[in-house]
This record gives sequence, structure tokens and C-alpha cells, in this order.
Amino acid sequence: MKNVILFIISFFLLLAITSFSQGEKNGGNKNPKIELIKHFVPDIFKGFPEAKIVPEIKETKAPKEGIKQGIQSTYNGIPEVKIMPEIKETKAPKEGIKQGIQSTYNGIPEVKIMPEIKETKAPKEGIKQSVQDSSNIIITKKNISNSNKTTYAVYGIINSLVYGTDADNDGYYETYTFNIGIDADASPGPATVYGKMICNTTGQTWWSQSSWTVTGTTTDYKYFPFSQSDFSGYVTGNTNLDFTVEIWNSTKTTLLASDATVTGEPVKADYIVNNTYAVYGIINSLVYGTDADNDGYYETYTFNIGIDADASPGPATVYGKMICNTTGQTW
Repeated sequence: MKNVILFIISFFLLLAITSFSQGEKNGGNKNPKIELIKHFVPDIFKGFPEAKIVPEIKETKAPKEGIKQGIQSTYNGIPEVKIMPEIKETKAPKEGIKQGIQSTYNGIPEVKIMPEIKETKAPKEGIKQSVQDSSNIIITKKNISNSNKTTYAVYGIINSLVYGTDADNDGYYETYTFNIGIDADASPGPATVYGKMICNTTGQTWWSQSSWTVTGTTTDYKYFPFSQSDFSGYVTGNTNLDFTVEIWNSTKTTLLASDATVTGEPVKADYIVNNTYAVYGIINSLVYGTDADNDGYYETYTFNIGIDADASPGPATVYGKMICNTTGQTW
């Protein structure tokens, strides 16, 4: 009996399936065959839930939200299926790509988009600053040919040194003359400079009387004359005179270059002793001539005036001067 019932149920189920499409064509109305069977054998369907006819789903291109809503309303009880929106290949801003990926794939770790790095040429000064900040390395540049900076140099020389008197024959001279030469360079130049001469031994200094213009590295000395008289009162014995030469800018406010190893130095100077002078006069070879009135005063006469000059220790070159105190005449 059980097998018979199962057979009958299978038969009617098969009959119901084959009538599915016919029922759909009738506008979704109840199939008359099924209704007839239920009328005569109602007990067969007791305990079975009423079968709902699933409408045919045609393949259509509907909006995503419509597809989602249709499937959800048709299959009640079936967990909602989330439809992944179609992702088209587009060039979107980086932030949009990041946001779209995050909202679509919930639960997947955020993917950070690395911005495109373009090759650019930064200013040289910027590169320098960047290197200094990142690695504490300071890059410096050497002067280049088109730089506005000028390189200065100076050279000194003792020129035309002539020694005079060495009274005590010790190799140091009480009298002497010489020139100090200054050769100034300004590369590329031109530059206006003043010369300054320093006697390291005595501490004396002298400026050039005027400035001059220099260009490049040509050897062109400017000479400045000196003698023992320039050191009078500074040399107190046998002394080696050493010098430094310098060049300064046109306002004498900036030292440009110096040379403390002047060629030809030292000058060997001796103590200059102040001479003691004396002079003596005499009337010599007086010859009287005519005395017309016999009063002892002569209308004619001749004589010499003798001058005896002393210089200690000397030597000294002197001139003699004769003055007639009576008449005021001088010779």
C-alpha cells in the first residue's frame, strides 16, 4: 500500500512539473489539472506545503539594484545575495580608487595606492639643502670661471739696496737706501688696490700714496723708496729689518692679500748716532791798502774768512754761511 501511494504522488508531481510552463502562459493562473486532482484526492496533499510557482526568469540586463531587489523578493527565506557592482576600467583619482576598493571589498585590508613619482629637475640649491637635511653632508661648490669673485695675491721684494757707512765695520750700516716693491695680482680683475708696507722689526707702517689698478697675474712691481732716515729713532743697534707687504681694497677697509716673506730681506741697519756739531771762524790773510786821510781806516783791503766745522762722530756734509753782522750781508 505504501509503494502505491508513493507511485501516485510521483505521478502527480511529474504531471505538475510538465504543466509548469502552461500555467505561466495562462498569466500565472492555477493549473486546472492540478486543481482537479486536488478536488478528487485531497488527502494526498494533506501535510504538504502549498507549492508556489516560481516565475520564469528571463536573462535581461537590468540595473544592479533591480536585480538585487527582484531576486530578494522572489526567493523569500533565501539569504540575501549581495551583487558586486560591475567595476569598469577607468582612470579615477587616487582617493576615489582607494574609497571604491574599501567600500566594495569589506573585510579586505585597505590597499594603499602609491602616488606616481615623476622625474623632475630641482634647483641646485634645493639639492644641496636636501642633502644637508637628510645626511648632514654639506656640499660646497668651487669658484667657477664666470664667478664674480676675484682671487688676490701679493708679492714683496727689496730692490736697489745700497749700503753706505759702516763706522764700526761690523757689517751693519748706519746709512743705506733701498726700495720696497709690491706686485699685486687680481684674477680675473681688474681691481683697485692700495699698498701697505709694515716693518715687522720696528712696528712702523706706511701706505702707498695713491691706489693703482691690477688685472690678472702679470708681474708688475710698484716701488716705494726708503733710507736710514725713515728708521731714525727706531734702530738702537745692529738690527735686521724685516717687512710684510699687503694690498687693500680701494677704501682701505678690507685686507685682500699679504706676503710676510719679502724677497731680499733683511736690511742690515746699525744704530744711528746723532752728530755733535761745532764751528769756528777766523779772519785770515788780511791786507790793508790805501788810507787816504790817514785815520787808520782803509779804503782798500783784502782778507779771508775761515770756517772750521766739527761733526762728532760724523761724517757729515755741511754748507758754510757767512754773515756780516755790521752790514747784514750774508754769503
